[in-house]
Amino acid sequence: MLFILLGVPAVLWSLAQQLATSADWSSRPDLLAMLVRPDDGTVLMALLLVIGIVVWLVLALSILAELVAVLGSRPSRRIDLPGFRLGRTVAAALITTIVGAGPAMAAAPAAMVVPVSTVIEEPRQVPDVGPVHLVAPRDTLWQIAETALGDPLRWREIFDLNVGRPQADGSTLTEASTLTVGWELRLPTDARDAVRVEPGDTLSALATDHLGDPGRAPELFEVNRGVDQAGGPGLVDPDLLRPGWLLTLPRGLDTVEPPQAEVVPPPAPPVEPRPATPVTPSTPAPTSLPTSSLDQADQTDQEPDKDVVAPAAIAAVSAIVLGGLATALRVRRRRQQRFRPARHRIAVPPDTAGRVEWLTSQAPVDLTSAFLDAALRSLTLQEWDDATPSLRYVVLDRGQATLTLAEPAAPPAPFLGLDVDAWELDAEAELPLPVNEAGGYCAPFPVLVSVATDGERTLLVDLEQDVVTRVTGDGDRGAALMRHVVAELATARWAEDVEVLIVGLGDELVALDPDRLRTVETLGHALDEVELCSSANRDLVARMGVGSVRDGRLRGVAADSWLPLVVIAAVDPAESDRRRLQSLAPSGVVVVVADDADYGVELYIDTDGRLGAPHLDDGPWRAADLSESIGAQLASVLGATGDPSEPVRPAPESEPWAEGMDEDGALPDLPPLPVDRPTDPDESPPEVDAEAVRRLRIVDHQDPRLDDDLAAWNAEDSHPLVPMIAVLGGPAVRAPGPPPQARPSWFVEVLVYLSLHPAGVTAEKALTDL
Repeated sequence: MLFILLGVPAVLWSLAQQLATSADWSSRPDLLAMLVRPDDGTVLMALLLVIGIVVWLVLALSILAELVAVLGSRPSRRIDLPGFRLGRTVAAALITTIVGAGPAMAAAPAAMVVPVSTVIEEPRQVPDVGPVHLVAPRDTLWQIAETALGDPLRWREIFDLNVGRPQADGSTLTEASTLTVGWELRLPTDARDAVRVEPGDTLSALATDHLGDPGRAPELFEVNRGVDQAGGPGLVDPDLLRPGWLLTLPRGLDTVEPPQAEVVPPPAPPVEPRPATPVTPSTPAPTSLPTSSLDQADQTDQEPDKDVVAPAAIAAVSAIVLGGLATALRVRRRRQQRFRPARHRIAVPPDTAGRVEWLTSQAPVDLTSAFLDAALRSLTLQEWDDATPSLRYVVLDRGQATLTLAEPAAPPAPFLGLDVDAWELDAEAELPLPVNEAGGYCAPFPVLVSVATDGERTLLVDLEQDVVTRVTGDGDRGAALMRHVVAELATARWAEDVEVLIVGLGDELVALDPDRLRTVETLGHALDEVELCSSANRDLVARMGVGSVRDGRLRGVAADSWLPLVVIAAVDPAESDRRRLQSLAPSGVVVVVADDADYGVELYIDTDGRLGAPHLDDGPWRAADLSESIGAQLASVLGATGDPSEPVRPAPESEPWAEGMDEDGALPDLPPLPVDRPTDPDESPPEVDAEAVRRLRIVDHQDPRLDDDLAAWNAEDSHPLVPMIAVLGGPAVRAPGPPPQARPSWFVEVLVYLSLHPAGVTAEKALTDL
């Protein structure tokens, strides 16, 4: 080991000095000339020297890390860089040999295997207590002790339990032997039976492979929830596993209680009204305002039964939120059904969440917002010769939408001009982009949110226009408005690419969309991310030659690069944070904060819930809001979709409709297909493979249009009505419309990847895989 740490660098240093004196490496022209002329061995030696230095650094750092672990009596910290896995294995084997560990790493088993029945008696009796570890390739006693016992220095205990113990191949563990793949090693009683997560693993698959029952996935989650893993936090989401994690397996059926709680972390329970003086409505104005969800929640909380969901409270929630929630729920329920294992059913939500789900599904469909979304996305199809439009706010009515711009701009079809800075969109207008195809185009105003209503109309504000929006006035109603904004950004169809950082509102809403929403401890930490995003966007705007982030979206210039970052902070900022907020410039970042200081744009809410904002000349408007209890109930609806499927037992009694079905609901005894008989009586009928016929009937039942799809694919001169992707052989894509001119192979790769992940993937996993 001393030779590796000290002798190898000395040899490398000597070789480097010889190369330095044999050629001129100082001038750039001489170096380029050396690279282009025939090599006399100097360049090759320099390359080998560099490789040797890199290998020595990896091995030396791995040895030092293992030495620190030994001296500190703690597990070594993994270095997740290329090459360090092998270096760590070699270092661990070297150190265990030096300190007397004996076995190095697991080798392949010998060709001859002695039957178990011929194994001789054990030379000494060791009680068969504790779990059993099946030796895998590259296992060492050091690594097994680190994994199962949490301390690699306890390898000696494993050695003492297994030394001289006959294995299935007739060999035994000795001081100088290597571990053989397939050996069974007894572990101490306090050992944990663990499994390492591999790419593609899921909790259900691990429970099936290692516990024998996919229904025990909740136990596996509960045992490992919140346990720190190498490199950072551990398991908090049952749908998110990272390769390399070590998950502890439950001991047995009798030691782990059946799961009684939900698998995903449940949303925060409904919070009682604050002890401050309650908001009491004053004398109503001549024009009545609609009832808010905050008032409905306050009335609901006064009822004796807190589990009862008030339909009026759900109905008072924004139609945009309910529409987005219903869409997300349909997608997730369909995903649950698609990936439900055999003899399982999707998890049934609790009674309260189930009632909220039913009330959500009964809400009227918000066609106006979907129509507005398609109309705004169609703006990206325009050829903008002049400046692109900048939106200030939208008044959404049942039959039309009125858009107020920050600067005058000529309206393209289907918009009509009301004034130099106002457009109108009729709900009966013909859009250049159909509503059902709008999702494939960039949303130019992704931070458009509703902030108020007067019963018939809804007021939406583009938060990106003014960068910083201050919510002032009544504190409780201001927090409820911010909670509503978070819920809408998590569910709105045009906010699909928004990332929202939440400060001071709790984490009960994160379950609405964990890919969009994230909680941050302080406003200062959130502003750190905002400033980094703002700087990156400004650099990208200058490099792309566009006027602004919004201008890049509308002109279709790197449209997927202008992802907005939003901070919703229901906290009073410190003076240092306030200075940072005042210095923010329009660059794809938005901050909504509770602050009375004079900067940004102000949204004022009085104690009656009336909202006042700049540029508003009509009203009165009631501020949108979302109470903590209703928000938690809405989030619980989507949170339940992450629960694993539940096993279904066979029915105790047969039913008439189930006649002929097996336990999986299949019909094994299908009637035979009609076979054309030969017309020639002397010709013997062809033999029919009954198994092939049965499989053809199953395929025909599962995909009746398979033949039509194959015919459409094989028709070279035809354009399919829907995208078609071939994954066998060379990947290929055929879709309506012209193919992309730039990077077509990359688009094919992305489409094939998405087609192979029908359940969807997180943005982080997609970036890692692609």
